[in-house]
Amino acid sequence: MTIIRLSLLREQLKPINPEMSAITPFRGEGYRAGLVSFQPLAAPDDRFITHAASDVIAHVLEGQGRLRLNHSEVDLEPDMLCHIPAGVAHDFVAEGHAPMLLFYALIDLEAPKML
Repeated sequence: MTIIRLSLLREQLKPINPEMSAITPFRGEGYRAGLVSFQPLAAPDDRFITHAASDVIAHVLEGQGRLRLNHSEVDLEPDMLCHIPAGVAHDFVAEGHAPMLLFYALIDLEAPKML
């Protein structure tokens, strides 16, 4: 069992690029989970990400933004939960002046079945 304060994880976020920072403190057979922070950009890029073999569950903890999908967008705010099926191209975009902080879990589709 692992218990971690979100405030400590936030301090440990590691930059991935100018827009994103992340930390993945939870890993196990068939899943990984952690925090990801998106910085607001002057102009969002057109890059999407696809997790071919993993479903994504994301919980918006702080900030405002949008979830961009192939042909639609959804406004996001704290207390919202998102499920993105494997293979769906998507992009999170922070809006306003503050970062958007998400708790996320990637759940591998090839994971062993739970009994």
